[in-house]
Amino acid sequence: MQITIPAELLTYLIIGAALLIQFMWMWLIRKGRDSYLRDIANLRKPSGTLSKYYHWRISEIGNAVGEGVVFELMLIVAILGIAYLISSISALFQTLPIVLMVVLLSLISIIQGIRRVRSLNQEEQKIFDRLEKAEYKIEEVRDIVENLAQAGTESSGETWFVLFKLATRQTPIGVSIREVLQERAKQLSKKVKKAQLDLPLKEESEGDTGPAIEFE
Repeated sequence: MQITIPAELLTYLIIGAALLIQFMWMWLIRKGRDSYLRDIANLRKPSGTLSKYYHWRISEIGNAVGEGVVFELMLIVAILGIAYLISSISALFQTLPIVLMVVLLSLISIIQGIRRVRSLNQEEQKIFDRLEKAEYKIEEVRDIVENLAQAGTESSGETWFVLFKLATRQTPIGVSIREVLQERAKQLSKKVKKAQLDLPLKEESEGDTGPAIEFE
């Protein structure tokens, strides 16, 4: 039995359902990204389900496109289902402009995600080609890491991401990147420990300088 409701209320329900589906999709992507970042930051392959999902998502543009198509279909089916269960298809036609706006906004979000994946893949291919051609791969990786370190906060986050992603591969390129990143991590660890050891000594020397002796 269908319940007849005003078109205005149906509009709010459609928008609410679309926002809920969008939120759940974005939450899934963010959880997968965080899990994936933890894995590659420790130079290991994706281990958890969400981490593997995110790895699959960014591995190829086709995967991101397929995910977007599935999401869009789910959204459309949800809208049609709401209209059929609590109102009627004729009521849906009355709110068609809102439905089209919701679908268009979700499509824009999907396109943005696909563009980010494409950008990552292009950066990965660029670094892969550079290291593939290099005779001394470790030296080439050191050069890339050194340039990124010197750039500081202005360095490309995509490049760092791609380096850690490639480091999980069991290939000459992956091994070379892992060696350099581990080497870099040890250097940073030593600097941090040295700074922690020097700090109390400096504070002590500054706090117990004693009275100054003046020579006339």
